[in-house]
Amino acid sequence: SPLRVHNTIADNLQRGLENTINAGERIPPHSGGLVIRFQTNKPEDGLHLSNHSLGMAFDIDAANNPQRFLKKESVNDPYFTRYIQNTMGVRPKGVSGWEQNRRYSELVNGFSGHLERRKNTVENMINNLSNRGIYAALPTLKSELQEIKTSWKRWESEPEESLEFNMTRTFVNNLIDAGFKWAGDWWYQKDYMHFEAEQP
Repeated sequence: SPLRVHNTIADNLQRGLENTINAGERIPPHSGGLVIRFQTNKPEDGLHLSNHSLGMAFDIDAANNPQRFLKKESVNDPYFTRYIQNTMGVRPKGVSGWEQNRRYSELVNGFSGHLERRKNTVENMINNLSNRGIYAALPTLKSELQEIKTSWKRWESEPEESLEFNMTRTFVNNLIDAGFKWAGDWWYQKDYMHFEAEQP
């Protein structure tokens, strides 16, 4: 079935899709454009219509590009924030674009494993230094160990769903270049299927 959108964004959408085809890539299936509905994360009080209701948004291959809501207490966790900052050079709220989102998804999905490995490393360092009578670094290491344990509780009490999306760099970047915002760039709500334009 055709993808129905507002006529003010049709040309930009066509340009983004044609640029993808011209790059030798296939267009993934769409999962709808114009449909009257409320925003999924707002109460149905008649005040928060989705951009889909105006034909200013469309979804791509929803089955393989799911929406995920990360818990705010997790992504606000100081240890997690510092880990992302040190690894990627940006804070979680600053993650944008295909490349950063691909790396961010890998780090989120592997964070529990990172915590376990780092916990074991820090505990071994504390024991080794204590046995050797080297105490200067112990306060810093013990402080980090406490942060790790606190972060562990946040992430392990209710494990986060994995972050996964299945669109190519070329496809996403062509739609962004055509003027669309990608909801993969949203902060704690990662809606990888969703693209939208400004309301007319």
